[in-house]
Amino acid sequence: MERSILRHQVVPVALMVVGLLAGTIGGDAFLHTLDAKWLEVWLGVVGTSLILLSFLYSARKRTVLRRGSFRGYLRWHELAAWAGTLMVLIHAGIHFNAVLPWLAVVAMIANVISGVTGKILLGRGREQLDTKRNLYRRQGLSEADVDRAVMTDAVALEVMGHWRAVHLPVTVAFLALAAGHVVSVLMMWEVV
Repeated sequence: MERSILRHQVVPVALMVVGLLAGTIGGDAFLHTLDAKWLEVWLGVVGTSLILLSFLYSARKRTVLRRGSFRGYLRWHELAAWAGTLMVLIHAGIHFNAVLPWLAVVAMIANVISGVTGKILLGRGREQLDTKRNLYRRQGLSEADVDRAVMTDAVALEVMGHWRAVHLPVTVAFLALAAGHVVSVLMMWEVV
């Protein structure tokens, strides 16, 4: 049974992003019905804290932290970054007060999408491509025929393989923009 990488890998990721956006819209609408502006403010603080804590995975990956499994840190990274992103997006809501916070939000969304691309699409895509290659080999196809049969998926996988070239610079841009936003908020802090 042949499975398309596009249908089985890209579409679920797109649905995850749509789910994040739907959660953001629903959460923001709910808080507006409660008139809980103070909670929106603090969701930004908690969400940013979770995103920062998600970098424990990077510290473990680079052996700054030596205890704990990579898989556990990776799961924490994914969960904390996803939940933090949702909270920050609800915090941002539909308020268009300043450019800096919106640039940070755009960079954060790009960061989430590139991270999900690396984790889900690339990892599962490699497995799927290997499975397809092995299936065609078992059916007796020559290596040249196998290569032709999986060419579209192999090209898509090759393009996706460059995700770190996007993910790391976008992460740095997001951190710089978020830090600028936090500093500006602290300079003009008003209790809501």
